[in-house]
Amino acid sequence: MIDCLKYAVEGIGYSYLDPYLKSINGNFTNGVNFASSGSTARNSTAEGDDSAGLFCLLVQVDQFREYQASMILNAKGLHEQMRVKKKFADSIYFFETGSNDYSFNAFRTDDYNPTLEVNTTLTYMKRALEVLYGLGARTFVVMNVTPLGCAPSVLNSDVGNGTYDAYGCKADWQELVELHNQRLTSLLEHLRNEHADAEWVLFDAHSIFLDAYHNPSKYGVVYPFKACCGAGGRYNVNSSVLCGGSPMYVDGKYVQWTKCEDPTQYIIWDTLHPMEWFAYYIAEGFLNGTHLSPSFNILERVNAVKLSRTDYDFITSAG
Repeated sequence: MIDCLKYAVEGIGYSYLDPYLKSINGNFTNGVNFASSGSTARNSTAEGDDSAGLFCLLVQVDQFREYQASMILNAKGLHEQMRVKKKFADSIYFFETGSNDYSFNAFRTDDYNPTLEVNTTLTYMKRALEVLYGLGARTFVVMNVTPLGCAPSVLNSDVGNGTYDAYGCKADWQELVELHNQRLTSLLEHLRNEHADAEWVLFDAHSIFLDAYHNPSKYGVVYPFKACCGAGGRYNVNSSVLCGGSPMYVDGKYVQWTKCEDPTQYIIWDTLHPMEWFAYYIAEGFLNGTHLSPSFNILERVNAVKLSRTDYDFITSAG
């Protein structure tokens, strides 16, 4: 989902945020990206479980803590240190996490408990948000989980109970995601009550995806459940040869990936990630505020910060 953040940042008028670990020629003037591909909200990535991610959410938060401390330490004089602290307080903290906690683990064992897993995932998210609040963060935008039950990777797998909804998405996966999103909404409401001096904004990307899956013709989409880039099959997903992977012989047959001729006819690029055109559309839902709750105008907020302190505007991202 990092492309969505890219377009959102560009829409605000900034260049793409450099990753925190880009130590050579890194430009952190307008923000820092702490996201780690394949990361989870829970500590599975840090513990070396099946996740492909390098840094889980709480490790990303620790990296932010170190970055913030170094920025304050390097500021010369008390006045400059106060300016830097104000910079972090005025920042917008964007979160997109939780999806991989389910993509990697959901329904893979007979005793998988959706309620327990959702509660565990949200517990780690709550901890991360509260740690950042303690470090001075005051504006949070948290994206919910998209409809995994409609994603080509999930549809192509045999994981789950095999039930489908009226649109062709896996019903048990959809129910899992809905449970997460309901609990996330409740968590943000709880944080609003606990920390009323901060803004806790939900970015409902789930409804944007779901509308496209349910009404593909509205978006000019012909293949809503099929990946643009893949190695064949009903959903153009082959677990042995993924998009960008090396060709190989599978059951005596040479398999290699290809990409679609017209990307605008697809929602998903590979297995889960949106097409570039759709990522732009999701970013519009963020920038226009149509899918933010409570109502939040990010453009007005950033422009106000620009007017008051043109030398340091800031956005951070995790997930």
